[in-house]
Amino acid sequence: MNFSHQEYSSILEAFEGRWCSFFDVSDQPFVLMRHDVEFSVERAFELGELENQKGVKSTFNFQVCCDTYNVASNVSREKIRSLANFGHTIGFTFTQATLKTQILRS
Repeated sequence: MNFSHQEYSSILEAFEGRWCSFFDVSDQPFVLMRHDVEFSVERAFELGELENQKGVKSTFNFQVCCDTYNVASNVSREKIRSLANFGHTIGFTFTQATLKTQILRS
């Protein structure tokens, strides 16, 4: 990718109608709630449970490589699945540098 305007235009065209819709929400107030989960799946679950009780939907981004939790553990997968069942959006984040240091670390 060269990150030109033409490349960006192609990316937008690929998304539109296939994975998402772009729309103007300026006619009404809104909040995009996003949680970057850096320390605890359990705490994220507690927040998601509270938001669910209040009728709030948000996004939880979990780190694929993390020193404080393991997204692949049974307990974490159960909590993350519960968040999705509440209607929250689930995302996973990583960087190439993080994966490299996690893999190469002894």
